[in-house]
Amino acid sequence: MPARRTGDDGFTLLEVLVSIAIVSMVMLSLSSFFVVTLRVTQQQGNKQTAIQVAEGAMEQARALQVSAMLTGRDMQSSMNERSNALIRPGSYLREDFEKTTYVPGIADVLWSNGAWNAAVVPYDTNAAAGSGATAVLPTKPTAVTINGNTYLQYWFVELCYRVSDTSDTAGQNAGCTSSTGTPGSTDIPMYRVIVAVTWPDRLCDANICGYLTHTLIGQKTEEPVFNTSLPQIGPPGNLANDVNLAMSYVFKATGGTDPLKWSATGLPTGLTMAANGVVTGVPTKAGPPVNTPVVTVVDSLGQKDNVTFTWTINKAPALTNPGAISTPGGVAVNQVFASYASDGTQPWSFSAGALPAGLALDPATGIVTGTPTTTGTTPVTLTLTDKYGLTAAQTFTWTVPPLALTAPALKPIKSGKAITPIQLVATGGIAPYVSWAATGLPDGVTLDPATGIVSGTPTGLAGVAAVTFTVTDSAGVTAATSGAWTVTP
Repeated sequence: MPARRTGDDGFTLLEVLVSIAIVSMVMLSLSSFFVVTLRVTQQQGNKQTAIQVAEGAMEQARALQVSAMLTGRDMQSSMNERSNALIRPGSYLREDFEKTTYVPGIADVLWSNGAWNAAVVPYDTNAAAGSGATAVLPTKPTAVTINGNTYLQYWFVELCYRVSDTSDTAGQNAGCTSSTGTPGSTDIPMYRVIVAVTWPDRLCDANICGYLTHTLIGQKTEEPVFNTSLPQIGPPGNLANDVNLAMSYVFKATGGTDPLKWSATGLPTGLTMAANGVVTGVPTKAGPPVNTPVVTVVDSLGQKDNVTFTWTINKAPALTNPGAISTPGGVAVNQVFASYASDGTQPWSFSAGALPAGLALDPATGIVTGTPTTTGTTPVTLTLTDKYGLTAAQTFTWTVPPLALTAPALKPIKSGKAITPIQLVATGGIAPYVSWAATGLPDGVTLDPATGIVSGTPTGLAGVAAVTFTVTDSAGVTAATSGAWTVTP
């Protein structure tokens, strides 16, 4: 048997046992996570099945003639169905699930949290007591078994009225804004059918999960109502037009039953609405104040919708004259004209005739940018145009000053003594200035052609020098100035 190498002590029994214990704990924790994952997945699968069961129950209700909606649903059975659905069981065995009548969340959906009111909960006045269990829409749950899991179907029926001048279908009443209706009004009587499906699951409260859905079915028709769509006006947003300018605007609606009739109140002065929803006319009064019209549409069934918005009538666009403008050549320009504009209906657009060479106008912002490339004075006509084509214009001059050389102060200088440097100064023209030159300078005095600085020490005899200075800009244009420069002994 080979000898163990020095330093290789191997594993002790204790180390092996500790390793096994650690691995076991990790596997146990993963097992718990795996089991929970399976349970949640199963719960979601059961919910999807419950939704299908609920849709089947709802289609059963929709397929009925209205006259058969309540057949067999006696008063006592209807009362018991509502009250029993609210009673939460303490506990139950899974095999007893079909005996339960509790519906989780039903109190939040039923009228007045499930309270009984004969004016709200309809029933068959001709049905014998206790017949609700065998009604067309039974008052006792119906068991449906799918993939070995049992689901209970429930039907609850209530009365309500949908106010005809609203398109609201949100909230507990699912489109019903009244439980009793308003006498003499056009309120629409409806059956509110609530379908509930429950199934056993230990992850839910009281070990019972539930799914709820509801719809409206008209009481006055013998055909099932699949769509209770009201007319809905497409939001126009906040409108704006120009005063004294003919206009036309078409309002549109979706849903409802044709023909639709339109009306409006509070329109701007000069505008009228036709029954087909078209507003036309010439606004004759500019704001303020802002108009707040109310537009109403009514369909052939008397169902209504309305919308309130603001409608501003603006004055004709105006443009203030910016006055004469002067900008140096060769220097970037950023001239904003929008601040001179007012009134009219936005968006605005700007245009201009001839601008100094090198400049351009952005029509959307009214900003002129660029770099002038030539000097001179340009007459500019700036035009403002609003959304509806009304215009305002102003004419002004835009000058790019010509090149000029300022005459330097030529004080007497002393021969043999260094002069104080003189910086020549030019204005206008097209920057940058590319060269400087001079003629007739006293002996010993020079000009830097790149900087325009005159310096040096006079070395000649005393006298008066006739000096000419010249500058050249980027466009090749020159400017000159002359003077007499005295040299003293």
